[in-house]
Amino acid sequence: AKILGFNFSASDYALAAKTLLSRSEKKGIDDNIKRLEAIAERCRGIEERIPDKNITDQVFNRFRLSYKIPQKLSFSSRELRMLIYSMYRMNTLPMMKSFVYLLDHNWRDRFFNGLLYFMLSNWDDTDAEIMELVMNLVQSRLDSYQGRRDKYLILKKNRRFLSQEGPELLGITLSQRDKGQRIACSLRTAPSIFFGLSRDKINLQYYSRVIVAYFEKDGLSRLKLMEDVLNEHNYGPTAKRLIPAIILNKSKSATPSQMEAIKTLAITEIGDPSIASKWTLSIGTEEEKENLKEARRLLNEWIKRKFISIFFEKCVRDPRRKKYWIEHVDLISDFDIFCTRRTRSVLMQDDRISKLVSQKVSLLNDGSDNELSALGMTIGNYYFVEFSESGSGSIYIYRGKVKNPSYFYQLKRPHLPTIQSFMIDKDEGKLPHLSDWEKTLNQWFRNHGLL
Repeated sequence: AKILGFNFSASDYALAAKTLLSRSEKKGIDDNIKRLEAIAERCRGIEERIPDKNITDQVFNRFRLSYKIPQKLSFSSRELRMLIYSMYRMNTLPMMKSFVYLLDHNWRDRFFNGLLYFMLSNWDDTDAEIMELVMNLVQSRLDSYQGRRDKYLILKKNRRFLSQEGPELLGITLSQRDKGQRIACSLRTAPSIFFGLSRDKINLQYYSRVIVAYFEKDGLSRLKLMEDVLNEHNYGPTAKRLIPAIILNKSKSATPSQMEAIKTLAITEIGDPSIASKWTLSIGTEEEKENLKEARRLLNEWIKRKFISIFFEKCVRDPRRKKYWIEHVDLISDFDIFCTRRTRSVLMQDDRISKLVSQKVSLLNDGSDNELSALGMTIGNYYFVEFSESGSGSIYIYRGKVKNPSYFYQLKRPHLPTIQSFMIDKDEGKLPHLSDWEKTLNQWFRNHGLL
């Protein structure tokens, strides 16, 4: 450079590059790029656009009235494409057989688009035999496809994922691809990479079991990512498949903090396990339904233990009562905590139970004691109430739940008989926390067939 008299400054060169184009020229280029991207998006989206429902309904009604003799049916390729977007209404095997026959004998490659949309959107809702018919048609046509369209070539390459085992297989494939990663997630790009779709959205039914297979083995180590994916997916049955499987399969190997986190996620994604209607699965395998049922039982027990522990730690420090009720938690079918606003705010600050405080904690009025609280427990047909009083106090036992109390005194009915070791036949009463009260209560349980 010295011999030639050539001097080069990297900073000067970079500065000159920045000023190569004027602001207006840059804006023009950016605008043109946006226009090209918009045109490309429209071109990709044309064949994926769902036809107008009113027109589709007219064509479907024609088909519905005459499908029993498919050899005599006459529909244009445009009408057949419309019918593809009505396949979710073809809920009988004969009807779907007739339609598959029509498609196969009047085949157009653009039918792949609607068929793929049907499969991904209705994977759970469609009877297995009906879905098998559609899958066989798609597989057959992909095998014989000789065209050059990138999208259909992608489908042909990945047709193994459009089978009954396809979602699980795809989930495992993606999981292996992301092995060791905590943030990266190839789930989000699966629609375009594996199915040639223009938009990467995983909110369709097909991706439910993909997500389960993806997270089932190492979901505990990727909880934040799993939560984000479930939110993006936004399909209720997926959480009811995935979270119970993790709770049941990983409960022994997981750390306490991991189990706390997955249980909290279960409450967020599925709901309070004491509400049975939230923990039901109308679709899915028998194993999935049994997993959900067992996970609900375990989670219910975990929640009861947490609330009982926290009540006897924060509302009243009484390790003896805490120990007794933790040991007998399996007897308790449901529970409530009653307290004042001040105590409720303390409970809300505990991350272990904060998400359930609004459902399990009721505010009661008592002007004389701002720290008073009570724990109500349903055991069989009886309702037990423990108060946060210091000193001896008593357990109050009622035949049936105390309904909708507004004041603390309503949980302490006057003139109740005292239950003692020689008077355990009473259905209702108060049992003082004196001497061997645990033995007396166990006697009462046995006498009433609860222990």
